[in-house]
Amino acid sequence: MFIQTESTPNPSTLKFLPGRAVMGEGAVADFPSRDSAGRSPLARALFALPDVSRVFFGSDFISVTKTESADWKHMKVPVLAAIMEDLPYLDNRVLPSNQPSLDGRQRLRIQYRLHHGEIERRTTFLKRLAEVFEPFRKLAVGSGKDNANLGHVCGTCRFGSDPKSSVLDPQNRAHEVENLYVVDTSFFPSSAGLNPSLTVAANALRVAAHVSQAHFAT
Repeated sequence: MFIQTESTPNPSTLKFLPGRAVMGEGAVADFPSRDSAGRSPLARALFALPDVSRVFFGSDFISVTKTESADWKHMKVPVLAAIMEDLPYLDNRVLPSNQPSLDGRQRLRIQYRLHHGEIERRTTFLKRLAEVFEPFRKLAVGSGKDNANLGHVCGTCRFGSDPKSSVLDPQNRAHEVENLYVVDTSFFPSSAGLNPSLTVAANALRVAAHVSQAHFAT
Protein backbone atom coordinates (compact mmCIF):
# COMPACT_ATOMS: atom_id res chain seq x y z
CA MET A 1 0.00 0.00 0.00
CA PHE A 2 1.36 3.43 -0.97
CA ILE A 3 0.22 6.00 1.59
CA GLN A 4 0.67 9.73 1.11
CA THR A 5 0.43 12.31 3.87
CA GLU A 6 -1.17 15.74 3.71
CA SER A 7 -1.01 18.64 6.15
CA THR A 8 -4.16 20.18 7.63
CA PRO A 9 -4.87 23.64 9.10
CA ASN A 10 -4.35 22.05 12.51
CA PRO A 11 -0.60 21.28 12.90
CA SER A 12 -1.45 18.51 15.35
CA THR A 13 -3.55 16.67 12.73
CA LEU A 14 -2.15 14.87 9.71
CA LYS A 15 -4.05 13.23 6.85
CA PHE A 16 -3.02 9.80 5.58
CA LEU A 17 -4.20 8.99 2.04
CA PRO A 18 -4.02 5.25 1.20
CA GLY A 19 -5.14 5.73 -2.41
CA ARG A 20 -8.33 3.70 -1.91
CA ALA A 21 -11.68 4.08 -0.23
CA VAL A 22 -11.67 4.11 3.56
CA MET A 23 -15.30 4.69 4.57
CA GLY A 24 -16.73 5.16 1.08
CA GLU A 25 -18.48 8.11 -0.51
CA GLY A 26 -20.28 10.31 2.02
CA ALA A 27 -19.46 8.14 5.05
CA VAL A 28 -17.28 9.13 8.02
CA ALA A 29 -16.32 7.73 11.42
CA ASP A 30 -15.02 9.85 14.27
CA PHE A 31 -13.11 8.41 17.24
CA PRO A 32 -12.50 11.28 19.69
CA SER A 33 -10.93 9.03 22.32
CA ARG A 34 -9.48 5.58 22.93
CA ASP A 35 -12.74 4.49 24.58
CA SER A 36 -14.72 5.23 21.41
CA ALA A 37 -12.53 3.01 19.20
CA GLY A 38 -13.97 -0.33 20.31
CA ARG A 39 -15.82 -1.02 17.06
CA SER A 40 -12.78 -0.42 14.81
CA PRO A 41 -9.64 -2.63 14.87
CA LEU A 42 -7.68 0.03 12.97
CA ALA A 43 -8.73 2.83 15.32
CA ARG A 44 -7.77 0.67 18.30
CA ALA A 45 -4.36 0.00 16.73
CA LEU A 46 -3.79 3.72 16.20
CA PHE A 47 -4.82 4.61 19.75
CA ALA A 48 -2.39 1.97 21.01
CA LEU A 49 0.41 4.25 19.76
CA PRO A 50 1.77 6.83 22.21
CA ASP A 51 0.46 10.41 21.86
CA VAL A 52 -2.49 9.69 19.53
CA SER A 53 -5.44 11.73 20.82
CA ARG A 54 -8.05 11.47 18.03
CA VAL A 55 -8.71 9.40 14.89
CA PHE A 56 -11.07 10.22 12.03
CA PHE A 57 -11.97 8.14 8.97
CA GLY A 58 -13.16 9.99 5.86
CA SER A 59 -14.32 8.70 2.52
CA ASP A 60 -10.76 8.19 1.24
CA PHE A 61 -8.47 9.29 4.07
CA ILE A 62 -7.53 8.73 7.70
CA SER A 63 -6.66 11.68 9.89
CA VAL A 64 -4.73 11.30 13.12
CA THR A 65 -4.42 13.97 15.79
CA LYS A 66 -1.43 13.92 18.13
CA THR A 67 -0.90 15.46 21.53
CA GLU A 68 0.70 18.91 21.50
CA SER A 69 4.00 17.71 22.96
CA ALA A 70 4.51 14.96 20.35
CA ASP A 71 6.52 15.41 17.13
CA TRP A 72 5.30 14.08 13.77
CA LYS A 73 8.93 13.36 12.92
CA HIS A 74 8.81 10.49 15.41
CA MET A 75 5.13 9.54 15.05
CA LYS A 76 4.65 9.28 11.29
CA VAL A 77 6.34 5.89 10.79
CA PRO A 78 4.43 4.09 13.60
CA VAL A 79 1.14 5.50 12.29
CA LEU A 80 1.96 4.34 8.75
CA ALA A 81 2.85 0.90 10.10
CA ALA A 82 -0.48 0.66 11.92
CA ILE A 83 -2.43 1.63 8.80
CA MET A 84 -0.57 -0.96 6.70
CA GLU A 85 -1.10 -3.63 9.33
CA ASP A 86 -2.60 -6.97 8.30
CA LEU A 87 -5.42 -7.39 10.78
CA PRO A 88 -6.46 -10.79 12.15
CA TYR A 89 -9.48 -12.62 10.79
CA LEU A 90 -11.31 -15.35 12.67
CA ASP A 91 -11.34 -17.64 9.62
CA ASN A 92 -7.53 -17.52 9.27
CA ARG A 93 -6.23 -20.00 11.82
CA VAL A 94 -4.29 -23.18 12.59
CA LEU A 95 -6.50 -26.28 12.89
CA PRO A 96 -5.99 -30.01 13.49
CA SER A 97 -5.76 -32.02 10.29
CA ASN A 98 -8.07 -34.93 9.54
CA GLN A 99 -5.14 -36.85 8.07
CA PRO A 100 -2.72 -38.38 10.60
CA SER A 101 1.01 -38.41 9.92
CA LEU A 102 2.84 -41.63 9.06
CA ASP A 103 3.88 -42.11 12.69
CA GLY A 104 0.32 -41.55 13.91
CA ARG A 105 0.90 -38.16 15.48
CA GLN A 106 -1.58 -35.33 15.08
CA ARG A 107 -0.92 -33.13 12.05
CA LEU A 108 -1.88 -29.49 11.71
CA ARG A 109 -3.25 -27.54 8.78
CA ILE A 110 -3.28 -23.82 8.06
CA GLN A 111 -6.55 -22.28 6.99
CA TYR A 112 -5.80 -18.98 5.30
CA ARG A 113 -7.29 -16.82 2.60
CA LEU A 114 -6.69 -13.30 1.38
CA HIS A 115 -9.55 -10.92 2.06
CA HIS A 116 -10.69 -8.08 -0.19
CA GLY A 117 -8.44 -5.49 1.45
CA GLU A 118 -5.28 -7.59 1.04
CA ILE A 119 -6.12 -8.47 -2.57
CA GLU A 120 -6.70 -4.81 -3.47
CA ARG A 121 -3.52 -3.71 -1.71
CA ARG A 122 -1.44 -6.39 -3.43
CA THR A 123 -2.85 -5.47 -6.87
CA THR A 124 -2.04 -1.79 -6.32
CA PHE A 125 1.42 -2.57 -4.98
CA LEU A 126 2.36 -4.80 -7.94
CA LYS A 127 1.08 -2.22 -10.42
CA ARG A 128 3.12 0.58 -8.85
CA LEU A 129 6.17 -1.66 -8.55
CA ALA A 130 5.97 -2.54 -12.25
CA GLU A 131 5.77 1.16 -13.11
CA VAL A 132 8.87 1.98 -11.03
CA PHE A 133 10.98 -0.83 -12.50
CA GLU A 134 9.69 -0.56 -16.07
CA PRO A 135 12.83 1.28 -17.41
CA PHE A 136 15.20 -1.31 -15.94
CA ARG A 137 16.17 -4.88 -16.67
CA LYS A 138 14.51 -7.23 -14.19
CA LEU A 139 15.16 -10.71 -12.84
CA ALA A 140 12.68 -12.50 -10.59
CA VAL A 141 14.54 -14.22 -7.72
CA GLY A 142 11.68 -15.81 -5.80
CA SER A 143 8.00 -16.62 -5.72
CA GLY A 144 5.38 -16.73 -3.00
CA LYS A 145 2.96 -18.82 -5.05
CA ASP A 146 0.91 -21.19 -2.89
CA ASN A 147 2.75 -19.80 0.17
CA ALA A 148 5.96 -21.49 -1.00
CA ASN A 149 7.88 -18.62 0.58
CA LEU A 150 6.75 -17.20 3.89
CA GLY A 151 8.05 -14.06 5.55
CA HIS A 152 7.29 -12.35 8.84
CA VAL A 153 4.92 -15.10 9.97
CA CYS A 154 3.08 -13.91 13.08
CA GLY A 155 0.37 -15.01 15.44
CA THR A 156 -1.19 -18.30 16.69
CA CYS A 157 -0.16 -17.59 20.33
CA ARG A 158 -1.46 -14.04 20.71
CA PHE A 159 -1.05 -12.36 24.06
CA GLY A 160 -3.72 -10.56 26.05
CA SER A 161 -5.37 -10.31 29.43
CA ASP A 162 -8.34 -12.60 28.72
CA PRO A 163 -7.64 -16.37 28.53
CA LYS A 164 -10.78 -16.77 26.41
CA SER A 165 -9.29 -14.75 23.55
CA SER A 166 -5.53 -15.14 24.04
CA VAL A 167 -2.94 -17.86 24.67
CA LEU A 168 -0.44 -15.73 26.59
CA ASP A 169 -0.81 -13.13 29.31
CA PRO A 170 0.65 -9.59 28.96
CA GLN A 171 4.02 -10.91 30.17
CA ASN A 172 4.04 -13.55 27.39
CA ARG A 173 3.45 -16.39 29.85
CA ALA A 174 0.96 -19.07 28.86
CA HIS A 175 -2.31 -18.68 30.75
CA GLU A 176 -2.43 -22.39 31.51
CA VAL A 177 1.26 -23.30 31.91
CA GLU A 178 3.03 -21.35 34.63
CA ASN A 179 6.61 -21.86 33.43
CA LEU A 180 6.02 -21.47 29.67
CA TYR A 181 6.91 -18.17 28.01
CA VAL A 182 6.68 -17.50 24.24
CA VAL A 183 8.66 -14.56 22.85
CA ASP A 184 8.87 -15.07 19.07
CA THR A 185 6.37 -13.51 16.63
CA SER A 186 3.72 -15.99 17.79
CA PHE A 187 2.64 -13.51 20.47
CA PHE A 188 1.65 -10.80 17.96
CA PRO A 189 -2.12 -10.10 17.99
CA SER A 190 -1.75 -9.00 14.35
CA SER A 191 0.94 -8.60 11.70
CA ALA A 192 2.50 -5.16 11.41
CA GLY A 193 3.36 -3.48 8.12
CA LEU A 194 7.07 -3.49 8.95
CA ASN A 195 9.76 -6.08 9.63
CA PRO A 196 9.02 -7.37 13.18
CA SER A 197 12.61 -8.19 14.17
CA LEU A 198 13.24 -5.15 16.38
CA THR A 199 9.85 -5.54 18.06
CA VAL A 200 10.60 -9.20 18.79
CA ALA A 201 14.01 -8.34 20.23
CA ALA A 202 12.68 -5.50 22.38
CA ASN A 203 9.84 -7.64 23.71
CA ALA A 204 12.21 -10.54 24.44
CA LEU A 205 14.32 -8.20 26.58
CA ARG A 206 11.18 -7.01 28.38
CA VAL A 207 10.03 -10.56 29.08
CA ALA A 208 13.53 -11.64 30.14
CA ALA A 209 13.61 -8.84 32.71
CA HIS A 210 10.20 -9.93 34.00
CA VAL A 211 11.26 -13.60 34.22
CA SER A 212 14.44 -12.64 36.07
CA GLN A 213 12.50 -10.51 38.54
CA ALA A 214 9.57 -12.90 39.00
CA HIS A 215 11.48 -16.18 39.25
CA PHE A 216 15.11 -15.51 40.14
CA ALA A 217 15.15 -12.38 42.28
CA THR A 218 16.71 -12.92 45.68
